Amino acid sequence: MARSISIFSALAVSMILTRIISVQELGQYRTIWILYGVLGPVVTGSLSSLLYYRGSEESKRSESISIGLLLSSFLGVIMFLIVWLGFPWWETLFHAKGLYAAFRNFSVYMLFSGFSSVIESVFVLKHRNKWLFAHNLVSNALELSSIVIPFYLGYSLEIVTFCMISAPLLRSIFLIFFTKSDWTSVSWNQIKASLPVDIRYVGGLMLVSLAGIASVNMDSWFVRWFYADDAIFAHYVIGARKIPFISALLNAAASALLIQLGKQFNEQKFKESFATIRMISSTLFSIIAPFLVLFLLFSEQLMQLLFGGF
Repeated sequence: MARSISIFSALAVSMILTRIISVQELGQYRTIWILYGVLGPVVTGSLSSLLYYRGSEESKRSESISIGLLLSSFLGVIMFLIVWLGFPWWETLFHAKGLYAAFRNFSVYMLFSGFSSVIESVFVLKHRNKWLFAHNLVSNALELSSIVIPFYLGYSLEIVTFCMISAPLLRSIFLIFFTKSDWTSVSWNQIKASLPVDIRYVGGLMLVSLAGIASVNMDSWFVRWFYADDAIFAHYVIGARKIPFISALLNAAASALLIQLGKQFNEQKFKESFATIRMISSTLFSIIAPFLVLFLLFSEQLMQLLFGGF
């Protein structure tokens, strides 16, 4: 339920933007997001998996959260540097001439987004699922407003990306205070003892995730690379990429079942684990099949309803 808020928020932003800004502006806006489409899910998914797996041991909850915060801080800085320092290359690759200021602001957005990427997992580990729902409601409303309102008022992409920093910044501040009792109760020696194993675990997950997520998003990279026209890229991204139900629903269902699977593996209940895997597979199929049929049969009508002229 909490994840569904993010799904519909992302969809609402696209629906509104296709109606209030020009297609060229939309193409530039989507160009700003093109790196996050790969890096963001890789970081968030890998760290969430680490915390959910570690979270199956209740006694190590504070240690797990502290390590998650440490790694998310490091990866947030890495994303920031990739966007900020790599702009001369991104400018050429993505036909982003004149977008330096917007990329610069968005790199700060990615810094705080990377740090706060563990917040959903922290809510779950601390058994605050209702808080997670309320957080997603407020956070996504703020993020939607920080994008839509500046565009509606006619501000430039540079100002829009500056306003967007507010949402992940506030999430990060809240996360620091929400986890204070956890990271203040864990010694550096505790963290240092298990950090090398956790780094290898996250590193392996990131490599696997990077291959899968890059293969899904690489088509957008190629379209942006081959076509300098912002309008062509905007039409492609809206048509091919911007109905996020399938991937988001699959991730939400898988995350919800991962803790149960981790506990069974830790308890060496391998027979039960395979039964859980079968249940996960059947659950995901039952979720994805109706949407695939719906999109196949009514794609034209859905596109017209959701995105107007697109």
